[in-house]
Amino acid sequence: MPNLAHETLDHQGVVVKFPRKEQKSMSIKPDGFTGLPNFICDEGYLSELSGEAIKCLVFLNRYISGFHVASKAIGEPLIMKITGIKDKRTIRKYITELSKFKLIRVEKSKGRSNVYFVTFDERLPVEVVSPHVPSASDAVTLHAPTVVSPHVPSSSDMACHSVKEIDLKENIKIDDDNAREDFQPQQNRPLNFVEYHPKDRTAISFKDLCKKYSAQIDFQDQAKINFPNHAPERIFENLKKMAQWSLDKSNHTPQKWMTIWLDTFMKNMPSDAELAAQQARKAKATPKTKPQKKYHRYGQAQYQQPAMRDVGGNHE
Repeated sequence: MPNLAHETLDHQGVVVKFPRKEQKSMSIKPDGFTGLPNFICDEGYLSELSGEAIKCLVFLNRYISGFHVASKAIGEPLIMKITGIKDKRTIRKYITELSKFKLIRVEKSKGRSNVYFVTFDERLPVEVVSPHVPSASDAVTLHAPTVVSPHVPSSSDMACHSVKEIDLKENIKIDDDNAREDFQPQQNRPLNFVEYHPKDRTAISFKDLCKKYSAQIDFQDQAKINFPNHAPERIFENLKKMAQWSLDKSNHTPQKWMTIWLDTFMKNMPSDAELAAQQARKAKATPKTKPQKKYHRYGQAQYQQPAMRDVGGNHE
């Protein structure tokens, strides 16, 4: 009696037909999924990361690990659309937060979208990045493994369709090898005593400062604390004026730039009420002139015409 191998060899090229019901059931695929590794909870990252940063992490994990690629060029508009975050500056802030823990890595391409990597295996422990926050892994939990396994590439049965993205010319620069603490706006401090990375004594241009730190967001957040009567839109416009002014000025330390921003540009900026009063005085000082009118016997208004004088003499 021939075995299975003999039967296979004797019938090369034979097409095996499945019943229609089986064919239909085989064509149906379950919903795909892309899971996050357990260490996000077990090692304390969940308690340390902000909610918006976790949104960005879930998105990047889905579009990189879920598509089984090592990296992917992604435009900020796509991240905003999927996560629901409305501001590009907010996206950059939380991308920096993820990079600080080395959960992701970002490479900037000039004139194109940033290239993102998911680097779970290179992550920094929570205790190293934020030593003041205890790790959740120190707590005793039931049914929790004692050894955290390294990241295992996630599987997804979902078809990996191409995603149409928008290339950006302006992207955030992330320095993973020199991660720094995020700036927190300081309450109840005089303008000259607001600290901004005081340990960094490197003289730098304001343009490069915005690449090195999240200076655009930091300066606006601090201005909102010190000058609550200024509308955020006007603060942003004032910051653009400072950026333009700084192009041909000397380099300063981050601390000096913060002092210039608060003590010069913001201090001399009129409040919304003062600006409205100035506009009202200006409008009052220049009243509109109206042409003189006269009324004839029927009560209809007519414009006063200048009188004509006969310079040619008397005519009969």
